[in-house]
Amino acid sequence: MSLRIAITGTGAIADLHAQELDAIRGVELCACCDVSHSKARDFALRHKIKNLYLNIEDMLQREKPDAIIIAVPPYAQLKACLIAIEHKVHILCERPLTNNSRDAAKLARLANEAELVNIVSYETRGIPEVHKAANLVKAGRLGKIMHIEASYLQSWLSTHTLGNWKTSESLLWRMTQKFGGHGVIDDLGLTLLDCVDFIAGEINTIDVSKRSFRKDVPGNRLGDTQLDASDSAVIMAEMKGGALGSFHLSRWATGEINSLRLRVYGDKGGLSLKIKDGIPSLRLCTGPDRQNGLWSEIECPLVPNIWRSFINAIRKHDTTLEPNFSSAYNIHKLLTSTKKETD
Repeated sequence: MSLRIAITGTGAIADLHAQELDAIRGVELCACCDVSHSKARDFALRHKIKNLYLNIEDMLQREKPDAIIIAVPPYAQLKACLIAIEHKVHILCERPLTNNSRDAAKLARLANEAELVNIVSYETRGIPEVHKAANLVKAGRLGKIMHIEASYLQSWLSTHTLGNWKTSESLLWRMTQKFGGHGVIDDLGLTLLDCVDFIAGEINTIDVSKRSFRKDVPGNRLGDTQLDASDSAVIMAEMKGGALGSFHLSRWATGEINSLRLRVYGDKGGLSLKIKDGIPSLRLCTGPDRQNGLWSEIECPLVPNIWRSFINAIRKHDTTLEPNFSSAYNIHKLLTSTKKETD
């Protein structure tokens, strides 16, 4: 029997969700929803979806899907998640789950009480190199972890690599606190922190320094939009195991279209993970190679991506799948409890 999946939000990221779900046997995309009828119509045509809606509640009441993909902008995700939980459908939600730890805690509690499969789309969790790196650390191949260096860098504020932010609605809302929340912290930082936490171990405390730089538009505004969300940030971290870490985030990293890097150094070895423009690689330096600084490429067995993991969990009714709403809450809580934050 096919699982019936609905999608709310029909922007570019929803296309990716639809393509990946369409590749899974026994999954039917039964309906889509968007506040824009033309966007919903075009999305439905692209992905051969029969039913489209302008209201998520109408969609869930009439279609009664098994699960929903929530791919709306972050400021609309809380309401969408609450409606989905009320209708008792399993949820895959885009990141960030919410703009604050209070709402994340509420969603985690309600989803758990309803016994729903709930995951957040931290895309790195479905990458083989990420899982291999985590397994190497857990197996003790690096010894005691001493230092972590990580970055997630993009350049769409200094280039047009992801489009022109002055004309792109999907970029512009990310630049205002009203809709984009904490800016680069939410957009890139949550993914990076989740990746660090998954591979290198639990983060204990962080200090955040962030900056919203003035743009080349009058009054630092574009129409009614105040461009005040953070563009760049530096995070200093202390790990539960005692290691120190430094993490860099920026939308101004000219030359980096979409680049995540993580280096973990222990007293017996080091690993270097790179995901550059969607292409991952993993290198390891251990044993005698440490004396000469020689690094070896590591082969990584395939793992289910987030969509296959989500579908498998629904079929098994496994509500322990991560990264779930509770995982997202832990990261949000960490940011809320920062010892120092400067603008």
